Amino acid sequence: MTEIRYGNEQKHPLTVDYREAQPGPLTGPDRPLTLDPDPGRWPHPSTLTFDQAAQVGTAPARVREALGAELGAWYGTESRRLSADHERLARDAAMEDRGRVVVSSDALRQRQRARHHADAWAGLLNVSVDGVQEMRNGVGG
Repeated sequence: MTEIRYGNEQKHPLTVDYREAQPGPLTGPDRPLTLDPDPGRWPHPSTLTFDQAAQVGTAPARVREALGAELGAWYGTESRRLSADHERLARDAAMEDRGRVVVSSDALRQRQRARHHADAWAGLLNVSVDGVQEMRNGVGG
């Protein structure tokens, strides 16, 4: 069971910026919950137990920054991949005279799933990740 104490000697910064992360992947005991290096394979934070969420949320800032860097890289790649898929669908539809594809429902669901996954993890890690927090403010596509 995780002991919760307020006013510990070392306070974690309220928010860390993933761009400040130390280079190199986290390995071994530094990686909370032995999370996969691919954030797309991380379980959704809502499925974590309280103890697991506390283990991630109270990790040292450098660990949260490094995980945030992994999350940012994954989200950027995933966003570009989904945008490229949509562009391909739109081109194919135009070439086959099927009309104009605005957004396919499958592509939209995948995009929303990636955003919600990244947003939930950014919140749990308490890090800022480009493109993810824009969703909270209603900006971005």
